Amino acid sequence: QKIVEWLKQKRDEKRRVFMTLLTTRGRTLALEHVQALNAIDLFFSGKRRKDQEVVEAWALYRDHLSTRTEPPKPQADGNISEADNIAFRNRVDEWHEKSDDLLCNLLKKMAESLGYHFPDLLLKKGAYTPQWHGDIEQHQMTILRGLAEVMLGVRAFPMKVSEFPVDKEANKALLQFLQGKQSLPVRMEGSTNINEADKEN
Repeated sequence: QKIVEWLKQKRDEKRRVFMTLLTTRGRTLALEHVQALNAIDLFFSGKRRKDQEVVEAWALYRDHLSTRTEPPKPQADGNISEADNIAFRNRVDEWHEKSDDLLCNLLKKMAESLGYHFPDLLLKKGAYTPQWHGDIEQHQMTILRGLAEVMLGVRAFPMKVSEFPVDKEANKALLQFLQGKQSLPVRMEGSTNINEADKEN
């Protein structure tokens, strides 16, 4: 009886991990999605061939997630050429496309392990994410990617100076001096020491 209950509990945990990944496949940065990925080794480790295929698919996906796309190197003038920038963005897009394929393969193996069958197109493109959630995640990715590119030297940090701080009194005094209405004050540093030296002599 205890063995039956243990097997049922393990299957329920597998189903929970699978359903979490399935329902968050459109939001791969979500905390629950990451937690479910890290629980695969715990609940799908076993001698069953289908469970081993799940672990192998997760290993491939994990290795890909751990790789990084090398940014282009600056030229002699310290800038990144437009061609190198375009090539870098293309590599990033290819990385994301491969990520989608590997996640789809992982979900397919998990479904087969649990006795389900889902078409590849449904696993890869069937997720519904409200536009608002998608916009937030896209903005987060854009901000993080932009900051990373600035830190790596791929792009410069854009700056726009609208005005400089102005000392109105100093400007007024400078204008009066240029118009000959006011003399320019001059201070001689060390003059006091010279006078004291003359008195001693």
